Amino acid sequence: MDDFDSDAIRLIRAASAKRRGYADFFNWPPNRDTEELGVVETLCDALAAAGCPLAREITSRGRGNDPPDCEGMGFDGAHIAIETTELVDPNAIIAAKKGRAYDWAEWTAEKLSGVIQERLSSKDSRALRGGPYPVVELSLMDT
Repeated sequence: MDDFDSDAIRLIRAASAKRRGYADFFNWPPNRDTEELGVVETLCDALAAAGCPLAREITSRGRGNDPPDCEGMGFDGAHIAIETTELVDPNAIIAAKKGRAYDWAEWTAEKLSGVIQERLSSKDSRALRGGPYPVVELSLMDT
């Protein structure tokens, strides 16, 4: 077995050990920067496909250089800061780790709205590095 195989096996084992077993779709351990970049790229691809492009040339700022988690270039040429967050019920993760894989979280409209508001407030209270960044409002819902 060569060094590449040994390194690949070590990385696979490290990633497997960090799996939560619940809501792992975007979970790419052991590198959180890669995870955040992948989430932002997927979001930007989905928004562009829906006719509401957000940014191009997305890059990760990396641990120690955040917030923001990522930066991009708006289609108007503006530099955009992009923060990520995860909406996962921590109790569901705990239940999954205990082997209760079908113990899914229930997200009522009130719970979802409350958690989103809490995350937005938390993210909004942090000073961004880099920039300056313009305020970008994005509406995905018809009112």
